[in-house]
Amino acid sequence: MKKLMITLFFGGFLILFNSPHACAGGDSAKAATMETVKTEVTKQIPYPAFAIGDGLTAKVDILFHVNSAGTIQVVRVLSKEGQLAQYVKQQLEGLQLDLPVQGQNYQMTVDFVIR
Repeated sequence: MKKLMITLFFGGFLILFNSPHACAGGDSAKAATMETVKTEVTKQIPYPAFAIGDGLTAKVDILFHVNSAGTIQVVRVLSKEGQLAQYVKQQLEGLQLDLPVQGQNYQMTVDFVIR
């Protein structure tokens, strides 16, 4: 199974996004849609100032559902850093996606790393 990894640089900070289900089954159209969802979601999760100031780094695992209206409903957020988990949930809950992905579940990992 292939993994999709999106790497974003914000100043001296690095955020990695991994999705173990991004290319499942080899369906290139589905993989392209998954990549588009991940790209749209990553725009909503900049490295938070509180985490930079406190030097917080952690992985945040996210499971979310896009309902029939295209709105993200966060199902589960897990991390050893509760502040980062809560931040990611707040950033995504209720986010409207204008993509043809209604009724789908997505799982991804956000890796907050200070470089």
